[in-house]
Amino acid sequence: MCQTQRARWSFRLQRALAVRHAALRTVLQDVCGLGPADAETELRSSRATLLRHTVAAGPHRAPWRRPRSGTPSPHAPQRPAVVMSHVDGARPLVSLLEGALPALLKGMTVVSETDHRTAVPTLAVLATAREAGLRPGGWAVAVDRRAADLRCVLTEHADEVSPQCCAWDPWRLPPPGLLVLRHDGDARAAARATIWSCFARAGRHCAATPLGAVHDTRLTAFLDHLAREAARFRPATALPHRQWHALLTEWTDAALGAGARPVRTGTPPGRAFPPVPDPILLMAPPHGAEGLPRPPLGPVALLVRFSAWAEVLHLARRTGPHLGVFTRTRLAQLSPQLAGLASPHIQLNAAPNAGLPPGLAHAGLGM
Repeated sequence: MCQTQRARWSFRLQRALAVRHAALRTVLQDVCGLGPADAETELRSSRATLLRHTVAAGPHRAPWRRPRSGTPSPHAPQRPAVVMSHVDGARPLVSLLEGALPALLKGMTVVSETDHRTAVPTLAVLATAREAGLRPGGWAVAVDRRAADLRCVLTEHADEVSPQCCAWDPWRLPPPGLLVLRHDGDARAAARATIWSCFARAGRHCAATPLGAVHDTRLTAFLDHLAREAARFRPATALPHRQWHALLTEWTDAALGAGARPVRTGTPPGRAFPPVPDPILLMAPPHGAEGLPRPPLGPVALLVRFSAWAEVLHLARRTGPHLGVFTRTRLAQLSPQLAGLASPHIQLNAAPNAGLPPGLAHAGLGM
């Protein structure tokens, strides 16, 4: 297909997925363990992702040309590169489209790596894409219960790895994201964002910020708002795997043993899988979070109090790619200080957003 035909295919895919809205919502809840609200949010986000990537790769864009090494033979066949992407179990539809669409819309072949929990929605989208007119062999799925081993094999043999937000390292957990309430920030808004970014989808989506830093002067107001927000929160999304239930219990016991105190601890879930635990809120000991084990995947919020902005910058240098800062200070004043951080996703006065902007995705595929 030419570029215009691929854009038309993408719009047909949008319509076809809209028709299957109810079926996909059922799959997200029954197979992937997402709660009703999280499933609806995932469906809305997937439609927005599909539209943004389609517009970003429209026919007005320059065609993609595969990078070449040396001087190839003039008779060498022009074949699209093979791109590997992965599916995040907390964002099964959005991460699938985020990793595959930029490459598919440039005529490349995609292999999407998934596990047994995300295989059903992945295969449903793939079947819909073929019905919408995707060329044969353009998109394949690799399913394995040992996702880390499968990812290593695919990465070795693929020509490209699709740029995706918070791509998982098979050998270690990613560092936690950070949410900061400065001395001049809105405590109520920060409390609401903490509930969303720590506990939504069982605290396991890529923009989760299980680590929160709160200024001493805002701590009392923040905890009051957080207690009210947490009392209204009703967890519905399950943990990704059985072992995370045990990891949550072990981490909570270790943190309490190291001096953390409970702000609110969740009720241990029943034995039925998938488990849906209540949120866990802990206040770090006076020495901070450095001596505590890293928070695991799950609905966890570990709060750290600070009195100097330098403490936050020191903490942010060892946290993940997502950072949220609640403040009334102008961005122009904060930018020189935040520029030295590794976090590419910095959000002011809001919870961080999951996902990679379409422009960055296209830039990573030779655009």
